[in-house]
Amino acid sequence: MVSAMQFFEGYSDGIFEMSEDWLVECILCGQQHRIDRRSLNISVMEQGDVFEHYFWKELTCKGCGERLFVRTKVYSNKNGDFITEDHECDDVDYIQPPAIRDARRHSYSLTNGSKRVNYGINRERFTGGRRMDNLWLLTEERPKPSVVNQIVDMYCKDFNDRITVHSEIKIKPIIVDGIFKFVYKVEGLAVAGAADIFIKTVSGSSSFLDFLLFKQENAPTEGSNEDNLIMAIEETKTSDDESRNTGVYQRGSKFVYITPYYQNVKLYMLYNEELEAREEKKPSDTSVFGTNILLTIGVTIVGKDISRWFRPFRSLDELIRFKSGMRKPPAGNVPITITKYADRIEVSGRLAKPADAGNIGHDPNIGALSMISACIRKLGWDKDIVVTLHGVTQSYVDHTRGKNKFLYICSILGMRLDGIRMPSHVVLPELYWHYEKKSEKMADILLHVQTMYHGMYCVYENHAGCERGYFRTKTGRLVTLPKKDRNGVNLYLPDVVLYDEDTNFILLVEGKMLSTLQLGIEEIENYDSIEQEYIYPEYGNVTIMRCVSIFGGNCASIPHEKVLFYLADNGRIIINKNAPQCIRRCFAETGVRI
Repeated sequence: MVSAMQFFEGYSDGIFEMSEDWLVECILCGQQHRIDRRSLNISVMEQGDVFEHYFWKELTCKGCGERLFVRTKVYSNKNGDFITEDHECDDVDYIQPPAIRDARRHSYSLTNGSKRVNYGINRERFTGGRRMDNLWLLTEERPKPSVVNQIVDMYCKDFNDRITVHSEIKIKPIIVDGIFKFVYKVEGLAVAGAADIFIKTVSGSSSFLDFLLFKQENAPTEGSNEDNLIMAIEETKTSDDESRNTGVYQRGSKFVYITPYYQNVKLYMLYNEELEAREEKKPSDTSVFGTNILLTIGVTIVGKDISRWFRPFRSLDELIRFKSGMRKPPAGNVPITITKYADRIEVSGRLAKPADAGNIGHDPNIGALSMISACIRKLGWDKDIVVTLHGVTQSYVDHTRGKNKFLYICSILGMRLDGIRMPSHVVLPELYWHYEKKSEKMADILLHVQTMYHGMYCVYENHAGCERGYFRTKTGRLVTLPKKDRNGVNLYLPDVVLYDEDTNFILLVEGKMLSTLQLGIEEIENYDSIEQEYIYPEYGNVTIMRCVSIFGGNCASIPHEKVLFYLADNGRIIINKNAPQCIRRCFAETGVRI
């Protein structure tokens, strides 16, 4: 037996050997790799009465460029008899566990007592060669620590886990050698049943819920039936005080649209009101009706007290009675009514917007009619559901060829439009979601999150495709910005406004794709009103910089002097050489070019 530390190359140290090549997968991007067993590095070291046989390989991921470190340790006694094995891997895991063999008896397989184990299922922390799952949060939104905290609380409550670390929650973009890996890692928050919490930016193919939470080892794969989606969450900041319809109805169709793609996922509506809530105020009939429908179709309500005013409908007749007792809209509007016949249920509601457009464009009613029809099905109705007084024309339906959000819902629920020949074959989009690689928000969200990680804060945000935020004053008060300035002209708003308190510096950032760079240069000239009416009055003698962030392409340098921040398709980051000190500080030690 070896009496001192020795080094080898290849697949064998004379005592143990790898009988097959290693098959591994990057947990950040899912890229698979085959490692030639003949290329391994090996060391053998004595540790008291035990000997450690250390097989390892370092490589660069072909998918994301991350450095991957794959290791397997085999332990033996002084006679070379197998004791146990252990696997320690950085950002990578085995697709198939390594086949370890006694080099002195080639037919004798040692791996896990000759039994193969798939380490990719329900992993625990690195003990005995097994590893834990991760939590993967996929979202179209800018990831916010407060929302991540709420979602993890919901997860622990409903999936029998517990929080083990809870300090200041920070979200860190993974940037390696100046390359963004298109993944964010949550710090300051951990649970017993998962190794890490990661966030990735996605977009929906049609009607997408705000957050999808997966629990599994590797990042979810687009279109995969093997991924473990456990929670689907819609978040809203809208209260009854702000809108009678939007908070409940406008998002209702999302809970229906997800069902053909993920049948067994738990659904949630998360009320994350940033403005002060008034719990003592009785909610509107519309709020009660919509919330009761959500409860009936199995949506869990979080962030709103449902004990006093809300409960699921117990029967179809109760649903119809409640709706008929609600206040009718002003004369000239089409009321939403529910009428039951022996062979059908008719639900009235205008879908066209404007009323004479013949289209399907009335978002609150699209949500309301989708929710009502889903509730009718949930309560046991299996006959026709007919939408009446909708205002949609046959020519519009024919023109869509079935490719329309509401027509997808009609297909899912077996609904039809009165007087309309419905499309004979509606095919839903193949993917419910896909990783976002074509939106301007990829750059401005990254800039936003990286600066917040290093101590700057957000004054205002309106990232493309995300929910519009509030204007934050220097005292922390939140203000809803109007659509017009004091002169009645459209109030032009940046995608994000960032403030650095140390240098008293504000950035007004307009996000654009490389193809629309010139439009961004022009738009930042329109920020006089927000500066004069909101920023200077609230922040005083502050220094303001108007700039553009760009995503896309493969530029080797900043494409225009007004571009502060550039993110290439492959994740490479370039910062303008004239960037203020606060930005230089935020990207120090990341390898980013300035």
